[in-house]
Amino acid sequence: MIIRIIVTLFLFLGLGRAAFAYEVVVLHGAKIKPYLEVSEAFTAEFARVVPGRGLKSIEDHVYLEIFIDQQMSDQEIESRIKRFSPDLILALGQRALVAVQGIRNVPVIYLLASQPEKIMAGHDNITGVSLFLPPKLQFKEVRKLLPQVKRVGVIYNPGRSAEFVMQMRQCCPHFTFIKNEALSSKDVPALLDSIKGKIDLLWMLPDATIINPKTLKNYFLFSFKQKVPVLTFSSKYLQQGAALAVTFDLSGLGRQAADISLRILQGEKAGSIKPLAPTQSKTYINYKIFNKLNVPLAGAQK
Repeated sequence: MIIRIIVTLFLFLGLGRAAFAYEVVVLHGAKIKPYLEVSEAFTAEFARVVPGRGLKSIEDHVYLEIFIDQQMSDQEIESRIKRFSPDLILALGQRALVAVQGIRNVPVIYLLASQPEKIMAGHDNITGVSLFLPPKLQFKEVRKLLPQVKRVGVIYNPGRSAEFVMQMRQCCPHFTFIKNEALSSKDVPALLDSIKGKIDLLWMLPDATIINPKTLKNYFLFSFKQKVPVLTFSSKYLQQGAALAVTFDLSGLGRQAADISLRILQGEKAGSIKPLAPTQSKTYINYKIFNKLNVPLAGAQK
């Protein structure tokens, strides 16, 4: 386990301890670059937007960063957090969110959690930012880069992604969506077969029911055989065969979490704040895949 405490205090200048700063636990599900980038953006924005308690705060906020490793149990993590007695917990990743589900008296904000709904049920102290980038942001990029695309295929589990698909229909009238419902990942191969020759773009959703290592192979094999690019939600899939990734901006997620923190520390209950969608996006292009598919790109610079 690696624990890093960042504590920066102003000199008292003889004024005494007039007010207190806030104490925040930043719990990393792993020590990986995306979590570090989000954490850095969060702490910078938190320091900017969240005032210290009292009329004059002469201390900076205190952040305890905990990096979860494979040997750490949820009980150990929970115990360390309780000893620190924070005002707020930022949970980065599903592993971090699972580890704090036993803590109910401290507000928790999650980011980069794949299935937060599994943990939130029965909790009134948890909120966060989802992994679902609004379709409006994604298809704004599609219209710019792929103006020839009119028909979009999408496979989804209605139990997980129905609201997302509804947004898609409302905000993207320029496209025709060929929708296919799947209740299991086993349904994916047959559903892909059913849309051969009917689509110009295959849209991959962050739907845990649909996406696993086996179905990913099905997606990318379909793409190569049908000469149809795959639009995905994460840049990590570009190396596996996706052509285009429109994803959330990591620094933007950190700033959103800081804004949520301010609302909570000003009196709102975490559980009363509906989880937010990301508001900023980044676009990544796999030019090699577009060349192999012989699909032209507009307005893109290598």
